Amino acid sequence: MTNLEGRVIRRRMALPPPPDVRTDLQFLAGLADRLGRGQFFSDDPRTVFDELRRASAGGIADYAGITYERIEAEQGVFWPCPAEDHPGTPRLFADSFPTADARARFVRVEHRDPHEVPDREYPYVLTTGRVMQQYQSGNQTRRVAALTVSLPEPRVELHPDLARRYGIADSDMVELRSRRGRARFRARLNPGIRPDTVFAPFHWGGDQAVNLLTDPALDRHSKMPAFKACAVAISGVPELTRGPQTRPYPDHERTDEVHSTPRFLQGVLTFEGKGLDQPAPIGVAPGYVVPPGVVAQAVYFRGGNSAGELICVVLMRDGRPMRYFPIGAKGDVHVPLRVVEDLDSGTAVELWLAAPAGVTGTVVVDLGLVEV
Repeated sequence: MTNLEGRVIRRRMALPPPPDVRTDLQFLAGLADRLGRGQFFSDDPRTVFDELRRASAGGIADYAGITYERIEAEQGVFWPCPAEDHPGTPRLFADSFPTADARARFVRVEHRDPHEVPDREYPYVLTTGRVMQQYQSGNQTRRVAALTVSLPEPRVELHPDLARRYGIADSDMVELRSRRGRARFRARLNPGIRPDTVFAPFHWGGDQAVNLLTDPALDRHSKMPAFKACAVAISGVPELTRGPQTRPYPDHERTDEVHSTPRFLQGVLTFEGKGLDQPAPIGVAPGYVVPPGVVAQAVYFRGGNSAGELICVVLMRDGRPMRYFPIGAKGDVHVPLRVVEDLDSGTAVELWLAAPAGVTGTVVVDLGLVEV
């Protein structure tokens, strides 16, 4: 892959895939084979990369001089790199620009108000963006139940003063209207947002698709659309008048609420280390078994260490290490577990500890889980 600074690096496989799970190249080669052109496609990454080297030779983004061996030896090679004895190009345009006189061209930009500004009919500014749990259109991430636990549907953020003006409480339904359409969201009151501005994420569709509202005007230079600012009106929506729920996938049953039960593994426990590579139960080690009929997820870990040496608390899943939480000498740690894993019914969860041999002390542990 080529990263943002133009460095070509090699991503290695972390783990072998499960049985019958194919790579992208295997899919493409298989499709080509079915279309009668399999002889032109390989599912070997190095073979494909060498083809890229040949195809890009002489072009602006020239990979011809980049080999697996150079990537390994030089911790990545900067393109363009037209030959194997070329050092690569860590800084583009260091000597000249691709213009007639080799000098850069600058475009002077004067401040202009957004294409659409608030008025009496649409008195507020709507801006859109991402939330942590979802990615782009949500076509993939909204299929993952673990990512919808804390945010099962989009929320429109508005200042408490603005919400009070319209009689809107937290989690009430709100309708946003622009000159192009309307969409409905539950409210999230946020004192950190401006009172004249509302924010909504763009990962959902149907009657919660915020891009039904946004302004299609384009910037004259970049041709970027004006998704970050348009004028809207807001109003509260009685629950009984709410329209049909968005169902992004016909076979995916959506609910407005996810019922959850918090669980905690906590304790102040003494320990004696057997080695950092030898985790063992901590005194009476906190343990938990996921009840029948539910799925659990670990959502955070906090820990404190009284010893003068680094220790490591290990989250065990069915007797095997699942997560490691290093805690420095006389230190503490707080880890939000944003990458969550489903723990199915019957899964046994324990907290163990590893410390240098002979080191003794006390550890404070607090693992938060949620059952859904």
